[in-house]
Amino acid sequence: MPKNLNLRELEEKDVDQAKFLVSEIYAENPKTTNFTYRPSYKELSDLFKTKLSMLNEKSLIDMVAELKGEIVGECEIVLKQEGKEKYGIVGIIVKREHRRKGIGSSLLKKATEKAKELKISTLVAEVDKSNKPAIQFFKKEGFKEKKNGEKIVFEQRLDLS
Repeated sequence: MPKNLNLRELEEKDVDQAKFLVSEIYAENPKTTNFTYRPSYKELSDLFKTKLSMLNEKSLIDMVAELKGEIVGECEIVLKQEGKEKYGIVGIIVKREHRRKGIGSSLLKKATEKAKELKISTLVAEVDKSNKPAIQFFKKEGFKEKKNGEKIVFEQRLDLS
């Protein structure tokens, strides 16, 4: 992990940089985002307005990695509940030039700590089958492959004891 890397919760002041990061990742490989088309600036603005609202409502964990004042990564966990079981849907993005330096792992670890505090029992990640680096990442982080089709679904049970 790079020195001077600051892992913290997404704040309103991060929105412009975070929008740029999402846009950059989409341009690199559209299948790595949840968008089926290139999102407009307004759509990204609306997305981050929703994210900030969800953070306030405690229905989202959203950690950013900041290096020398620049947002270089983001990890979100959207919180869901089915019956008594709480689970989280994970998404991670890291700028291309900062990959393979431990930033994604550090973000996931920090977000997972917050998920455990909220009694989230399971994390789920959906990855496009063409996204080999993400598949390797989730396997390395201890996620188990559950479904295989156009998207690969990974799951990790959290120890809440």
